[in-house]
Amino acid sequence: MLLCCLGLFLGLIIGYMFGWPWIFIAPLAGFILGCMVDKRFGKTRSMCCRL
Repeated sequence: MLLCCLGLFLGLIIGYMFGWPWIFIAPLAGFILGCMVDKRFGKTRSMCCRL
């Protein structure tokens, strides 16, 4: 599962819809939340979450 990457792209879309400060905040939050869900519920570890 690559939910961290999905969260990053959804965060980019949300960030561009809401404007200036959210362009940086939303993708970061989406990546972190997706990575946490990936590690918690994913049976395979995704490559983007190996930090």
